[in-house]
Amino acid sequence: MTAEDVGSYKPDVRNFEQMLATISRLFGCEKQHALHVAQSVFHDIIPAKQVGISTVWVNRRKGMSGWGATPAPQVRGETLRPDCEVTTLAELVATHRGLVRRDASGCD
Repeated sequence: MTAEDVGSYKPDVRNFEQMLATISRLFGCEKQHALHVAQSVFHDIIPAKQVGISTVWVNRRKGMSGWGATPAPQVRGETLRPDCEVTTLAELVATHRGLVRRDASGCD
């Protein structure tokens, strides 16, 4: 599925709504089991949160000023905050592995 298929481009929430409908239809996966991992708060994190998808922000600019090549977000509050923030995809993998090990051990 592409933005052209949907007829809209990020940050339009229609892209995320169509993705949710597609994964539900094809895989039986509902939004509470979806995770959107992305680098752009403006194009990805905010619209994903607006439709109720959990998010991980890959913040490669951690410690640098500004937003890089993407526009600064125009919202504030919870919609702006990702559910998780990492600086690299390797950090995301390590975090996930740690959670899986913890869950497998039965520890909280």
